Amino acid sequence: MINVKSLSYIYNPKNPYQTIALDDISFTINQGEIIGIIGPSGSGKSCLLRCLAGVLNPTSGSIIINPQESVRPEVGLIIQEPEIQFFNETVYQEIAFALENRGLARDSIEKIVETVLRKTGYRGDSCQSPYQLSGGEQRRIAIACVLALDPQILLLDEPTVGLDFCGLKMVEQIIANFRIEHKTVVIVSHDLDFLYRNVDRYLVINQGKITADFGKSDFEDYIELISKSGLAIPELVELKVKGIPDDLLQGLMDLGL
Repeated sequence: MINVKSLSYIYNPKNPYQTIALDDISFTINQGEIIGIIGPSGSGKSCLLRCLAGVLNPTSGSIIINPQESVRPEVGLIIQEPEIQFFNETVYQEIAFALENRGLARDSIEKIVETVLRKTGYRGDSCQSPYQLSGGEQRRIAIACVLALDPQILLLDEPTVGLDFCGLKMVEQIIANFRIEHKTVVIVSHDLDFLYRNVDRYLVINQGKITADFGKSDFEDYIELISKSGLAIPELVELKVKGIPDDLLQGLMDLGL
Protein backbone atom coordinates (compact mmCIF):
# COMPACT_ATOMS: atom_id res chain seq x y z
CA MET A 1 0.00 0.00 0.00
CA ILE A 2 1.08 3.58 -0.73
CA ASN A 3 -0.47 6.21 1.52
CA VAL A 4 0.06 9.82 0.44
CA LYS A 5 -1.16 12.44 2.88
CA SER A 6 -1.22 16.24 2.40
CA LEU A 7 1.75 16.05 0.02
CA SER A 8 3.16 19.32 -1.31
CA TYR A 9 6.27 20.07 -3.29
CA ILE A 10 7.60 23.54 -4.08
CA TYR A 11 10.47 24.25 -6.45
CA ASN A 12 12.74 27.05 -5.15
CA PRO A 13 10.71 27.51 -1.94
CA LYS A 14 12.80 30.48 -0.76
CA ASN A 15 12.49 32.28 -4.08
CA PRO A 16 9.67 34.83 -4.54
CA TYR A 17 9.05 33.20 -7.93
CA GLN A 18 8.66 29.73 -6.42
CA THR A 19 6.68 27.09 -8.28
CA ILE A 20 4.12 24.94 -6.50
CA ALA A 21 4.31 21.58 -8.28
CA LEU A 22 2.13 19.61 -5.85
CA ASP A 23 -0.43 21.27 -3.61
CA ASP A 24 -1.68 19.33 -0.55
CA ILE A 25 -2.68 16.10 -2.30
CA SER A 26 -3.79 12.90 -0.58
CA PHE A 27 -4.60 9.44 -1.94
CA THR A 28 -4.02 5.75 -1.32
CA ILE A 29 -2.86 3.06 -3.75
CA ASN A 30 -3.51 -0.53 -2.78
CA GLN A 31 -1.02 -3.29 -3.40
CA GLY A 32 -1.40 -4.76 -6.86
CA GLU A 33 -3.23 -1.78 -8.39
CA ILE A 34 -2.25 -0.47 -11.80
CA ILE A 35 -2.70 3.31 -11.67
CA GLY A 36 -2.69 5.85 -14.50
CA ILE A 37 -1.80 9.46 -13.64
CA ILE A 38 -3.06 11.91 -16.24
CA GLY A 39 -3.31 15.66 -16.66
CA PRO A 40 -1.97 18.60 -18.67
CA SER A 41 1.76 19.13 -19.16
CA GLY A 42 3.29 20.84 -16.15
CA SER A 43 0.56 19.73 -13.78
CA GLY A 44 2.94 17.93 -11.36
CA LYS A 45 2.72 14.34 -12.60
CA SER A 46 6.44 13.67 -13.01
CA CYS A 47 7.17 15.48 -9.75
CA LEU A 48 4.76 13.13 -8.00
CA LEU A 49 6.53 10.05 -9.38
CA ARG A 50 9.89 11.37 -8.17
CA CYS A 51 8.44 11.97 -4.72
CA LEU A 52 7.03 8.43 -4.64
CA ALA A 53 10.44 7.08 -5.66
CA GLY A 54 12.23 9.07 -2.95
CA VAL A 55 14.22 11.08 -5.50
CA LEU A 56 12.57 14.30 -4.27
CA ASN A 57 11.78 15.05 -0.64
CA PRO A 58 8.32 16.58 -0.17
CA THR A 59 8.14 20.17 1.05
CA SER A 60 5.40 19.00 3.41
CA GLY A 61 3.16 15.99 3.93
CA SER A 62 4.10 12.33 3.92
CA ILE A 63 4.43 9.23 1.77
CA ILE A 64 4.17 5.94 3.63
CA ILE A 65 4.80 2.74 1.69
CA ASN A 66 3.66 -0.58 3.19
CA PRO A 67 3.20 0.86 6.71
CA GLN A 68 2.77 -2.61 8.24
CA GLU A 69 6.23 -3.76 7.11
CA SER A 70 9.55 -2.81 8.69
CA VAL A 71 11.48 -2.87 5.40
CA ARG A 72 10.62 -0.47 2.59
CA PRO A 73 9.93 -2.40 -0.61
CA GLU A 74 12.06 -1.87 -3.69
CA VAL A 75 10.66 0.97 -5.82
CA GLY A 76 11.75 1.25 -9.45
CA LEU A 77 11.48 4.54 -11.35
CA ILE A 78 11.89 4.87 -15.12
CA ILE A 79 12.01 8.52 -16.12
CA GLN A 80 10.98 10.09 -19.41
CA GLU A 81 14.59 10.67 -20.53
CA PRO A 82 16.28 7.29 -20.00
CA GLU A 83 19.69 8.47 -21.17
CA ILE A 84 19.92 10.68 -18.05
CA GLN A 85 19.93 7.53 -15.93
CA PHE A 86 23.01 6.05 -17.62
CA PHE A 87 26.54 6.47 -16.29
CA ASN A 88 28.38 3.27 -17.24
CA GLU A 89 30.31 2.44 -20.41
CA THR A 90 28.34 -0.60 -21.54
CA VAL A 91 24.81 -1.97 -21.43
CA TYR A 92 25.99 -4.89 -19.29
CA GLN A 93 27.74 -2.65 -16.76
CA GLU A 94 24.69 -0.40 -16.57
CA ILE A 95 22.39 -3.25 -15.58
CA ALA A 96 24.95 -5.06 -13.40
CA PHE A 97 26.01 -2.01 -11.38
CA ALA A 98 23.34 -2.11 -8.66
CA LEU A 99 23.51 -5.91 -8.50
CA GLU A 100 27.27 -5.78 -7.89
CA ASN A 101 26.69 -3.30 -5.05
CA ARG A 102 24.39 -5.87 -3.46
CA GLY A 103 27.21 -8.39 -3.42
CA LEU A 104 25.69 -10.90 -5.83
CA ALA A 105 27.91 -13.55 -7.35
CA ARG A 106 29.10 -13.00 -10.92
CA ASP A 107 27.18 -15.96 -12.36
CA SER A 108 23.95 -14.74 -10.70
CA ILE A 109 24.47 -11.25 -12.11
CA GLU A 110 25.07 -12.60 -15.60
CA LYS A 111 21.90 -14.68 -15.41
CA ILE A 112 19.81 -11.70 -14.23
CA VAL A 113 21.22 -9.42 -16.95
CA GLU A 114 20.46 -12.01 -19.60
CA THR A 115 16.92 -12.50 -18.27
CA VAL A 116 15.95 -8.82 -18.12
CA LEU A 117 17.42 -8.08 -21.54
CA ARG A 118 15.32 -10.91 -22.93
CA LYS A 119 12.21 -9.55 -21.18
CA THR A 120 12.71 -6.13 -22.74
CA GLY A 121 13.39 -7.53 -26.20
CA TYR A 122 16.82 -5.93 -26.52
CA ARG A 123 18.68 -7.70 -29.32
CA GLY A 124 21.89 -5.68 -29.40
CA ASP A 125 25.33 -6.31 -27.96
CA SER A 126 25.52 -5.98 -24.17
CA CYS A 127 29.06 -4.60 -24.62
CA GLN A 128 27.73 -1.65 -26.58
CA SER A 129 27.59 1.83 -25.05
CA PRO A 130 24.03 2.76 -23.98
CA TYR A 131 24.68 6.27 -25.27
CA GLN A 132 25.01 4.96 -28.84
CA LEU A 133 21.59 3.32 -28.84
CA SER A 134 18.38 4.66 -30.34
CA GLY A 135 15.80 6.25 -28.05
CA GLY A 136 13.68 3.11 -28.10
CA GLU A 137 16.64 0.87 -27.26
CA GLN A 138 17.70 3.21 -24.45
CA ARG A 139 14.24 2.90 -22.97
CA ARG A 140 14.51 -0.89 -23.10
CA ILE A 141 17.82 -0.74 -21.23
CA ALA A 142 16.40 1.67 -18.64
CA ILE A 143 13.54 -0.77 -18.05
CA ALA A 144 15.99 -3.68 -17.82
CA CYS A 145 18.03 -1.84 -15.17
CA VAL A 146 14.95 -1.46 -13.00
CA LEU A 147 13.62 -4.98 -13.56
CA ALA A 148 16.99 -6.40 -12.50
CA LEU A 149 16.30 -5.14 -8.97
CA ASP A 150 12.96 -6.98 -8.80
CA PRO A 151 10.91 -3.96 -7.62
CA GLN A 152 7.60 -4.41 -5.83
CA ILE A 153 6.47 -1.00 -7.08
CA LEU A 154 7.15 0.19 -10.64
CA LEU A 155 6.88 3.88 -11.55
CA LEU A 156 6.78 4.67 -15.29
CA ASP A 157 7.02 8.19 -16.72
CA GLU A 158 5.77 8.32 -20.34
CA PRO A 159 6.90 4.71 -20.99
CA THR A 160 5.67 4.53 -24.60
CA VAL A 161 7.70 7.47 -25.93
CA GLY A 162 10.15 6.37 -28.63
CA LEU A 163 8.89 2.77 -28.74
CA ASP A 164 7.68 0.95 -31.83
CA PHE A 165 4.75 -1.50 -31.78
CA CYS A 166 6.94 -4.34 -30.46
CA GLY A 167 8.30 -2.09 -27.74
CA LEU A 168 4.78 -1.10 -26.78
CA LYS A 169 3.76 -4.74 -26.47
CA MET A 170 6.86 -5.36 -24.34
CA VAL A 171 5.84 -2.67 -21.84
CA GLU A 172 2.30 -4.01 -21.74
CA GLN A 173 3.61 -7.51 -21.03
CA ILE A 174 5.74 -6.23 -18.17
CA ILE A 175 2.68 -4.49 -16.70
CA ALA A 176 0.67 -7.70 -17.13
CA ASN A 177 3.37 -9.66 -15.29
CA PHE A 178 3.29 -7.17 -12.40
CA ARG A 179 -0.48 -7.59 -12.27
CA ILE A 180 -0.13 -11.38 -12.09
CA GLU A 181 2.44 -11.06 -9.31
CA HIS A 182 0.16 -8.63 -7.45
CA LYS A 183 2.72 -5.84 -7.63
CA THR A 184 1.93 -2.15 -8.01
CA VAL A 185 2.47 -0.06 -11.15
CA VAL A 186 1.99 3.72 -11.40
CA ILE A 187 2.11 5.17 -14.92
CA VAL A 188 2.28 8.79 -16.04
CA SER A 189 1.29 9.06 -19.70
CA HIS A 190 -0.42 11.29 -22.24
CA ASP A 191 -1.21 8.14 -24.24
CA LEU A 192 -4.70 7.43 -22.93
CA ASP A 193 -5.24 4.63 -25.43
CA PHE A 194 -2.29 2.81 -23.84
CA LEU A 195 -3.51 3.55 -20.33
CA TYR A 196 -7.07 2.43 -21.05
CA ARG A 197 -5.82 -1.00 -22.07
CA ASN A 198 -3.66 -1.43 -19.00
CA VAL A 199 -4.75 0.45 -15.87
CA ASP A 200 -7.41 -0.13 -13.23
CA ARG A 201 -7.77 3.41 -11.93
CA TYR A 202 -6.98 7.01 -12.81
CA LEU A 203 -5.74 10.01 -10.85
CA VAL A 204 -6.24 13.30 -12.68
CA ILE A 205 -3.85 16.11 -11.68
CA ASN A 206 -4.20 19.73 -12.67
CA GLN A 207 -2.14 22.61 -11.30
CA GLY A 208 -0.71 20.39 -8.60
CA LYS A 209 -4.06 19.22 -7.27
CA ILE A 210 -5.97 15.96 -7.74
CA THR A 211 -9.17 16.85 -9.55
CA ALA A 212 -10.51 13.31 -9.99
CA ASP A 213 -9.90 9.78 -8.77
CA PHE A 214 -11.93 7.07 -10.52
CA GLY A 215 -11.90 3.49 -11.72
CA LYS A 216 -11.73 2.42 -15.33
CA SER A 217 -15.42 1.42 -15.35
CA ASP A 218 -16.35 5.05 -14.59
CA PHE A 219 -14.22 6.56 -17.37
CA GLU A 220 -17.23 7.75 -19.39
CA ASP A 221 -18.41 9.91 -16.48
CA TYR A 222 -15.17 11.95 -16.70
CA ILE A 223 -14.92 12.48 -20.44
CA GLU A 224 -15.73 16.18 -20.18
CA LEU A 225 -13.16 16.76 -17.42
CA ILE A 226 -10.48 14.88 -19.34
CA SER A 227 -11.25 16.73 -22.58
CA LYS A 228 -10.95 20.07 -20.76
CA SER A 229 -7.49 18.98 -19.66
CA GLY A 230 -6.48 18.84 -23.33
CA LEU A 231 -6.18 15.05 -23.44
CA ALA A 232 -7.48 12.83 -26.22
CA ILE A 233 -10.22 10.41 -25.24
CA PRO A 234 -9.26 6.76 -25.94
CA GLU A 235 -10.71 5.40 -29.18
CA LEU A 236 -12.22 2.44 -27.33
CA VAL A 237 -14.15 4.80 -25.07
CA GLU A 238 -15.44 6.77 -28.05
CA LEU A 239 -16.59 3.52 -29.66
CA LYS A 240 -18.26 2.46 -26.43
CA VAL A 241 -20.14 5.75 -26.24
CA LYS A 242 -21.36 5.13 -29.78
CA GLY A 243 -22.89 1.84 -28.67
CA ILE A 244 -20.34 -0.72 -29.88
CA PRO A 245 -21.01 -4.03 -28.02
CA ASP A 246 -18.74 -4.90 -25.09
CA ASP A 247 -17.62 -8.21 -26.60
CA LEU A 248 -16.43 -6.44 -29.74
CA LEU A 249 -14.64 -3.79 -27.66
CA GLN A 250 -12.89 -6.54 -25.69
CA GLY A 251 -11.77 -8.09 -28.95
CA LEU A 252 -10.29 -4.78 -30.06
CA MET A 253 -8.50 -4.45 -26.72
CA ASP A 254 -7.05 -7.94 -27.13
CA LEU A 255 -5.69 -6.81 -30.50
CA GLY A 256 -4.04 -3.82 -28.85
CA LEU A 257 -6.32 -1.22 -30.43
